[in-house]
Amino acid sequence: VPPLDADLAAELLAAAWIIGWLILAIARVRARPLARAAALALLLVAGVAAATAVESARRARAAHLAVVQGGDPLRALPALGAEASGTVAGGEVARVLEAGDVWSRVALDLGRTGWIASERLRPLAAE
Repeated sequence: VPPLDADLAAELLAAAWIIGWLILAIARVRARPLARAAALALLLVAGVAAATAVESARRARAAHLAVVQGGDPLRALPALGAEASGTVAGGEVARVLEAGDVWSRVALDLGRTGWIASERLRPLAAE
C-alpha cells in the first residue's frame, strides 16, 4: 500500500464526513424547518473539526522547526557583515520563516527574529 500523507487523509475524511452530513441535511430540511438549523450547526462543527485535525497533523510533524547547532549571532540581514541583533544558543529550537541555501530567517522565543547560517540548522521534521 503506498503511503498516504496524514494531512491528505484528514482532509479526505473531513470532506467525506461533511458531504455525508450535507446529504442527510438536504433530506431532513425538506421534512422539518428546525432540521435546517441543526444541519448548518453540524456543518460548522465539521468544518472546525477538519481545520483542527489538519493543523494538529501539521504541528505534530514539527514542520518548519529546527535545532540550532552551536551558538551563533542572530543577524539583522542575511550577510556576514550584518549587525548582530542577538545571540542564539546551541540547542535552541527555531521556527524557520524563510529557508535558503546559505541563510535562513528564523523566529525564536521571546519574539526574537533574524538570520542565521542555514548550515547551522538541523530540521526536527522527519525527512
